[in-house]
Formats: sequence, structure tokens, C-alpha cells
Amino acid sequence: MCDGFDGNLILKHTEGMVSAMTKMLKDEYMLTKRAKLGALMSKKALANFKRKLDYTEHGGAPLLGVNGCVIKAHGSSNAKAFTAAIAQARNYILGDVTNQIKAGIENITQQ
Repeated sequence: MCDGFDGNLILKHTEGMVSAMTKMLKDEYMLTKRAKLGALMSKKALANFKRKLDYTEHGGAPLLGVNGCVIKAHGSSNAKAFTAAIAQARNYILGDVTNQIKAGIENITQQ
């Protein structure tokens, strides 16, 4: 957990690193026929990996410290990302996450 400035700094750094590493990996796969064959053979695994890193798949992140559910979406979110954010908010509410966090904090402070 951190403040918004530091969190955004970490997020932007991570996004930049992922983008740079993705480009480097693509460049490496294009160097030789053997590398291209390797890319073809690992295409499904790479697609799964890319999907796990794609913010549009996750929608956003919960904003903690408010008494309720707030999901902070990426500034350039598209319809897919907003749909995922809404689904995430629904799961957050159905899972009673706010009250679970409160109970966990109360449990820690009572010890």
C-alpha cells in the first residue's frame, strides 16, 4: 500500500518495462528462422502471458481507504476495460471485501 503519487510512479515504471520487454522479445524472435519457429511453438503461452499483463483484462484496482467500493481504471481504458472494472466491482461487493478488510484491521489492532 502506498500513496497515489508513489503508486502511479511504480505503475508507470512497470508499464514501461513491460512495453520495452515485449518489444525486445518480438525483436529477438524475428532475428533467425529458429527463433521464429520458437515463437510459433510458444505462441499460445506468450498470448496467455500477454493477456495476464493486459490491463483491459483486469479493469482496474481497488482504491482502499474509502468506506465502500471504488475501482480505479486506467486513464486510457476502453469498453473492454470498463466492462472488466464493473465485473471487478461487482465481485468486490459480493465478496464483502470492505467489511472483510475492516474486520481484519480490527483483529490486528485487538492483538
